[in-house]
Amino acid sequence: MRRQQLIVYGMLAAILIFLMGATAMAYGELISPFDGTLIGTAENVAGSESVTLDPYYTNLQLKTGDSESFEVIASNNGNTTETLSVSVYNPGYSEYPIDESWISIDPSSAVIEAGKEATFNVTIAIPQGIEVGSYDCMLVFNSEQNSSNSMALIVDVWDIPDIQISTSYIYDWVEAGKKYDYKMILKNTGTSEISINPKMAESMDFYGGYTSEQAFDKDSIEITSPSSIQPGESATVNVKLSVPEDAKGDFYGNIDLNIDDPSIYEDSDQIYVNFHVPVQPEKPYEIPFKVNINGTATIELKTTRYEYYSISDFADPSFEVKIIDPSGNEAKNTLINNVCGGSVAIGGDPYAYTNPEDDSEYREDSKQYADTYTVQVSPGNWTLSVMPYGAESFEYNINIKPTE
Repeated sequence: MRRQQLIVYGMLAAILIFLMGATAMAYGELISPFDGTLIGTAENVAGSESVTLDPYYTNLQLKTGDSESFEVIASNNGNTTETLSVSVYNPGYSEYPIDESWISIDPSSAVIEAGKEATFNVTIAIPQGIEVGSYDCMLVFNSEQNSSNSMALIVDVWDIPDIQISTSYIYDWVEAGKKYDYKMILKNTGTSEISINPKMAESMDFYGGYTSEQAFDKDSIEITSPSSIQPGESATVNVKLSVPEDAKGDFYGNIDLNIDDPSIYEDSDQIYVNFHVPVQPEKPYEIPFKVNINGTATIELKTTRYEYYSISDFADPSFEVKIIDPSGNEAKNTLINNVCGGSVAIGGDPYAYTNPEDDSEYREDSKQYADTYTVQVSPGNWTLSVMPYGAESFEYNINIKPTE
């Protein structure tokens, strides 16, 4: 879920809590205590025993420069005539408050007889060029009887960004002691110059929770770029990684592009970064298996490696296999099959960060490797010893057939 949406729902919850308080204030006027009815029932919201609103909240999605209208129906369920006037209220804690000038309400007030209802037409017009985000306010329906009902209005304001970013994340396998270069292309499709200031972000975002220790410090990453992009032009952000000699494990972080463009949502100009430094095991993995008959054991080992950007620099995965018989001696095994497969997508590589201008028609996503061995076995407890090289994981299968 986008952070902006979380802000929206959090703000809505805060508004509901506000409306359910023991007392409420609208433009400095004290309104009657809330009697405990939950918002959302279209009944008493903040003190009125007779007037209900439908809807009790509205959530719109509007592009900057656009407008939209909706209706609010106020029903008088009491025995006396109610006179309602409508006003816009901002509690003061919103990051993006809706400006009163954006909203027009027709009529602004109405006299509603007992058992009748009135329809209020609300129009909100979003100005051009404002910052995108989730804007909110409350529409307060004040009664001359000194009671009030309120509804929440939330507007998700969006726009087409003037900056196009070639990537949203970088994930790569890297080796300790080596250097790597990555590129990101930013294109200004707007009509004015846009400033940028790419740098490593202070926060690690949610990725930081997956590792207790970083493989290396973020100072190992150097970022260079121009400070602005002219209309219709593109700029290259260069990322240079120098992996320390003692690095191992994973590095998680964010590159904040710091794009000065109001049409970009907060934090959507951050590039998520994960560099993985493979660690070679020191000892083989041992798999005990029991044999009940004389026969032939067929052992298959499989591994899959996804095609990250520098993966071609690494040797293909391989296995050092030993099979130990019940007496503790190494049995002779025979490699009878070696298979290499892959997965290819048509349409080029949209994540080719080492060369984002690559217009290849194909993209190889992953490769699969499989080795098959046979060994003559007899009853007893056997052990399969596997030392993997260049593999992050592997699967095994042991199939025993009796001697005919």
